[in-house]
Formats: sequence, structure tokens, C-alpha cells
Amino acid sequence: MPERQRGRDPDKDIKKRAERSEQDKQPYRKAVKYPSNKASELPYDTVRDTILAAECNLSAMRMLMGPQYEAHVAVWGDTPAEGLLRRIDEVLAQGEAVELPSELWEYLKQRRAEMNELGERVEKPRVRNRRRLN
Repeated sequence: MPERQRGRDPDKDIKKRAERSEQDKQPYRKAVKYPSNKASELPYDTVRDTILAAECNLSAMRMLMGPQYEAHVAVWGDTPAEGLLRRIDEVLAQGEAVELPSELWEYLKQRRAEMNELGERVEKPRVRNRRRLN
């Protein structure tokens, strides 16, 4: 009969690390709606600055959507570390969590990939593009 190993199981640590690494690679996305464009300014600016200061792979965008041009803030990318995730949730807590259309998430994901090709951090000025996704 094989002798039982004493102490920690090294394979168990490797499996946990691999699970955490896989979880970190999971796509993250969050969208929040605000009652007005003005109400979305501070949360967006704070989230953007938080993302720029952190070591993470996230993007943020503020946009007007829908027939009433409701203000939305979207954050997407790789799942952030727990502390950063909590901070993003705190900042966006004043808004109403919503799910954006899958076509929009795909567009944002594609745009993000294009921007990543340009460099580590790319920040574009406001664009008044009222592109419709049908």
C-alpha cells in the first residue's frame, strides 16, 4: 500500500492557482443606467481614473442610448482583482444595473481589441457618433 503523503498537497495548490488564473481571464462586463447625462459624469470619470491607475485590462465608456438618449456607463474587459471590482461596484452603485444588447457588447469587445493593438492605454476624446445597432 502506498505511503500517505504528509503536509500540503502540491497538486491541490497548482489546481487552485490554475482555477484562479482561469477566473481572472473570464470576461467582465457591467452596464449601469443613470437618470441624466449629468448624473453619469462623475461615476464615469471616477471609474475611468480608477481603471487608468490600476494594473488591469479594462475599458470604460459613457454613452447615450435608447429613444430617450438615456445615459449609460459600461465597463468591460478581463475580470478585475477583488479590490478593484469592489471599487467599481461602489462607484457605479448610484445607477441602475442594466444589460446591454449582445450586439453592443460585441462591438465594444471588437473596438477594445482594435484599441489594444494601438498600445497599452488608449484614450479617445468624445465622439458624437450616433451609430445605430439594429
